[in-house]
Amino acid sequence: MMLSVESLSIYYGGIQALKGVSLEVKEREIVSVLGANGAGKSTLLMSISGILPSRQGKIMFDNNEITRQSPSSIVRLGICQVPEGREVFKSLTTLDNLRMGTYHHYRKSPKSLVEKDLERVYTLFPILKQRRTQMAGTLSGGEQQMLAIGRGLMARPKLMMLDEPSLGLAPLVVEEIFRTLTALNSMGITLLLIEQNARAALKIATRGYVMETGKIIMEGRAEDLLENEHVVSAYLGG
Repeated sequence: MMLSVESLSIYYGGIQALKGVSLEVKEREIVSVLGANGAGKSTLLMSISGILPSRQGKIMFDNNEITRQSPSSIVRLGICQVPEGREVFKSLTTLDNLRMGTYHHYRKSPKSLVEKDLERVYTLFPILKQRRTQMAGTLSGGEQQMLAIGRGLMARPKLMMLDEPSLGLAPLVVEEIFRTLTALNSMGITLLLIEQNARAALKIATRGYVMETGKIIMEGRAEDLLENEHVVSAYLGG
């Protein structure tokens, strides 16, 4: 098992945001977590990333317990998070934003290898090569999302976690983003995907989980969740 979350409980002060959440992600899977705003999806990702400390539970990644490791240590082990809202460095160029993704290995990596990583990003997102000298804050929303994914890819992750990658994007751009996620998975990168566009997420996912009020209430194969009455009525507009 690549990632295992066991009985995780997270609190914001006296408010319990995650209530004994358990989840598994196998190598090379795409796992989607569905749920309404406030269900605890982003909290789950931030706890796996080491940004939010847990009060109870355990997180294992590649046979290492990462429950109380620092975010930088977790990145070095092979987990990267593409945050909600892109969070690009707006006053830096596109190229410098991509280079920021190499922070934990830049000094140890030959320049030729970093350049190879850049070309891989440019192959996925040719527009970023055209915009490489442009300030990130002047890119469109879709281009900023591509940049955020590309920056994550520069960290050479084994597991990439994405928080609402389609948020606020035009339908055609959303289609392109999801095609890219499928391509990343075919390159061997495991994906954990938080997404309110449940139909699009389940169409590319291997398995899915449904969260409500800080709990996992349902899990299963993506194709089964697409036909589940509760999922259809609550998340698919049925």
